Amino acid sequence: MLNVAEALAEPFTFVRIDVYSNGETIAVGEITHINGAGVRRTRPAEAEAEFSRLMLGPAADDEGVFP
Repeated sequence: MLNVAEALAEPFTFVRIDVYSNGETIAVGEITHINGAGVRRTRPAEAEAEFSRLMLGPAADDEGVFP
């Protein structure tokens, strides 16, 4: 399971990968780049845009995603 998670996470700087096993097979449930189920607040609030730029890259700015 750890090998699967490491291989899937390799291209990213931050990612959470949910991996499950019943002892016979391995399944990946979710791959996400957002912590806290997407409902946890970033503190300080001003750091939200910078954190998002780091996670999503500079292309997001070009698309008008951030103020």
